[in-house]
Amino acid sequence: NQDKSKTRNLRKNTLDNLAKNLNQLEEGLELFDRDIPSLLGEEIDLLCLDKNHRLVLVQLNHRKLKKENSFSFFKGLFYLWNWISNFKDDFFAEVEKKTGSPLLKIPPRIIILTSDQNQIFLEFASHLKELVLDVDVLHYDSAQAVKDTDLPLRLEKISLNKTNPLDQDDIDELNEDTAKRAKAQYYIWEKVRSSNPNPRGF
Repeated sequence: NQDKSKTRNLRKNTLDNLAKNLNQLEEGLELFDRDIPSLLGEEIDLLCLDKNHRLVLVQLNHRKLKKENSFSFFKGLFYLWNWISNFKDDFFAEVEKKTGSPLLKIPPRIIILTSDQNQIFLEFASHLKELVLDVDVLHYDSAQAVKDTDLPLRLEKISLNKTNPLDQDDIDELNEDTAKRAKAQYYIWEKVRSSNPNPRGF
């Protein structure tokens, strides 16, 4: 449908813009790969290296936010972070081989870019920080992303310092979803590895 096609194009144009202008996110940021698939249907939008050679996971939210959209985004993001952190030792070796430099062997940082925000979205982001994840949230203007595809985006960092804590029911649901995804990932890993020792997506 036309609306879905428009949304996909907007997302692609925004990611293209970011990939060409990574210094707008952070000085010294380098692109390693993009649109990295996992077998559970989530994709890492951009995977970068910072100036300290730490992996940085850059994820884009381009949708109007309702509570269920915020939930969906952060469930996927938390899964991808865990996936890279716990299941992707080979990824560190791949990065080091391509760049010729050693990586910091610590979990990746997260940069979230969103064209919309609401209280529950910020509460989820703040909860990840409370879990000692290194998270930054930036707002971008989606209208400008459409009009000026070759110009750096206007970005504004969002403070999470005064955000309310996430409700315990939401925390429990996030933890339950994480456990389910981990089990599903392990099951698929065992199944696929039996026929392909080095599948893309692990």
